[in-house]
Amino acid sequence: MASRFDGNKEVEVWRAQIQDKCRFSDARGVWNVIEKHNAPREVYKKLAAGVSAGVTQNEKTQFKNCSNIDQYKAFIQSRCKFQNEGRVWAALDTHGYVNDLYRVLAAGMANER
Repeated sequence: MASRFDGNKEVEVWRAQIQDKCRFSDARGVWNVIEKHNAPREVYKKLAAGVSAGVTQNEKTQFKNCSNIDQYKAFIQSRCKFQNEGRVWAALDTHGYVNDLYRVLAAGMANER
């Protein structure tokens, strides 16, 4: 299924950065849930920044101590600093494998993927 952002150079760069770190088995499925958000460009931008920033040893430890979806969300939020993370989670929560989605996003941000 085509996306309204296919061919948008800026979004394609952000998607490539996210995919490079997270290596989703179905990236299109992830893009589809991101695009359910009312400001998907901002979500892409913040996720790309979150996976691209350097990772401290403290953050690696924080990631390794994550064991549930709320802890993964907290880790992702600490890296992305979404203005209204509740809306981001509402969009991402529509993914068919939501637990895996958050785990893989967090792992990508911790360079553990």
